Amino acid sequence: MEKGSMRLEPNISWSQSADKLAKYKVEIKNLNSFRFAEGGIDYELQRQKEILDRGETPVQETRGYKPAEHKTFSQRVKETAADYRYFPEPDIPPIVLTQAYVEALRGKLPKLPEILVQELVKDFHLSLSTAQLLIKEPLKLAYFKKYNHEVEPKTLANLIVNKKIDLNQPPQLKTDSQAIDPKIIDEVLKENADVIAKYKAGKTSVIGFLVGQVMKLTHGQVDPKSVQQELLKRLQVPNLKF
Repeated sequence: MEKGSMRLEPNISWSQSADKLAKYKVEIKNLNSFRFAEGGIDYELQRQKEILDRGETPVQETRGYKPAEHKTFSQRVKETAADYRYFPEPDIPPIVLTQAYVEALRGKLPKLPEILVQELVKDFHLSLSTAQLLIKEPLKLAYFKKYNHEVEPKTLANLIVNKKIDLNQPPQLKTDSQAIDPKIIDEVLKENADVIAKYKAGKTSVIGFLVGQVMKLTHGQVDPKSVQQELLKRLQVPNLKF
């Protein structure tokens, strides 16, 4: 290499199946140009194919290349891995990972950004762009998850991404709270049977969406904490009917 020269030593073999490695390999030694490498590989592929077509297996060996004749020639046979000086790494013991261990590690991984965005859009009806901005900073996402049941989710998300809220303090939104109309609670629950089913199945985070729907219908004129308490009270009723 210090003289500006190089050596190419391609290994060539045909596999009978895309899922399995060939049972042999042939190495062409000391090719000093890409043109010679191309010629040697082309010749060797054709030579091996003819042998395989006869139902035979090419000999595992090292071959040289004669550029003038455009053909390879046998140099020495290597029948086993020992001939290639293969040996286990003594400082790295075999590592066997059980499927249970792999799944346990997988369970500890955080959700991928794409999944988080999908959940925000689906569960809280945020726009795709807002959801994408929300997940870029863990602090913003954590704040949203903590307080989306107190403030209408879309409103809260917009305040966060537009930097109009102090993330070090609970949301302080001034509203002239009014009494909650039970009919509005009934309407929201009636129109969101699928969300209720998710809540009953253990996905309690959807309560934020229901709070948001009530806040939307009341134009934000009721206390979100009171709305949440009323919703939780109603959702505890067995066989909820309207």
